Amino acid sequence: SDVCSSDLLCPFEHAEFDMYKIDRPISFNEFPVPRPVREADCYIGLPKMKVHVHTTFTGAMKLQFGNLPNYDWMVRCHRDDIYQKIVNLTRAANPKWFVMDSLYACQGNGPFSPYSEDLIKDFNTICGGPDPVAVDTICEALMDWDYPGTNVPSTVLGAAEGLGTNRMDEIELAGAPLDKVKRRFKRQNTILQGQYPNVNLVMGSTCEAGCKAIVRIQLDQLQADGTLERLEKPLTIFTGLQFEQHINKVEGDVLIVGDCRSEEHTSELQSLRH
Repeated sequence: SDVCSSDLLCPFEHAEFDMYKIDRPISFNEFPVPRPVREADCYIGLPKMKVHVHTTFTGAMKLQFGNLPNYDWMVRCHRDDIYQKIVNLTRAANPKWFVMDSLYACQGNGPFSPYSEDLIKDFNTICGGPDPVAVDTICEALMDWDYPGTNVPSTVLGAAEGLGTNRMDEIELAGAPLDKVKRRFKRQNTILQGQYPNVNLVMGSTCEAGCKAIVRIQLDQLQADGTLERLEKPLTIFTGLQFEQHINKVEGDVLIVGDCRSEEHTSELQSLRH
C-alpha cells in the first residue's frame, strides 16, 4: 500500500500478510506474517520486560505476537501450546536485534496485575542483543531468578530449536555487571484453589497457560478491589474439562470457564445454580 511504501512508517493494518508454513508435526505450524517483517533489511524488536501470568515472561520472543493480523489469530493455540507458538512466530520473523525496555517493569501476575507493588517503576535498565533467546535469558538473570534460561518454557524450547542460546556461559555480556543491577522479581502464580475467600474452584483438566491464567487474572482483580470479601453467597467456578459426573447443587452464582467441554456438559453444569 501507499502507507507501507513510506520510509518512515508502515502500520501493519495496511500491510500485506503472507502465510508461513513449518513442515513438521507441531502446533501453530501455518500462520500469517507481515510482508514488511520478512522483506526488511533489518528487523529490530523493541519489547517491554515483564513477568507474565500466561507465559511466565514476555520479552524478545513473545514480542512477535504483535506481528499477527487480528485477535482471532492471537488466541489460536493459546493454551499450553502457546510456547510452541511463540517459538514459531520468532522463527518466522527472523529478527536481527532486540532492545529490551526494562526502565519500568512488571513482576508477579503481569501484564495486568492489580497490585501496586508489582509495578516496578524504577528498574531503570535497558538490555539488548541479536539473540532473542539470550536476551530473554539475561532478563531472567536481571530478575534474579535461579538458573537463568531454564524458567520460561518458550526460552527453553527456543534454544532447543536453534533460535539462540539459553546458557549463561555462552552469552557474552557488556556494560554494567549483572550483580549491580539485578533485583529479585516475584514470579507469576496461577494457583487457584484455596487462594480466595468465598470462592470454590472445581478444576478439571485445566490448562496452565489457558483457563488457569485467565481465571487468576480476574480473581486477583476481584480480590484487590474487595469484591470477593463482600459476596453474600459463595461463588463456584468450574474450569477446564470436568470429569465428575455427580456434583450436588451449589449455593450462589456459578461460572463456567473454558470451551473444551461439550455443549451437553455445559448445560449440566449450568443447571447447578439454584
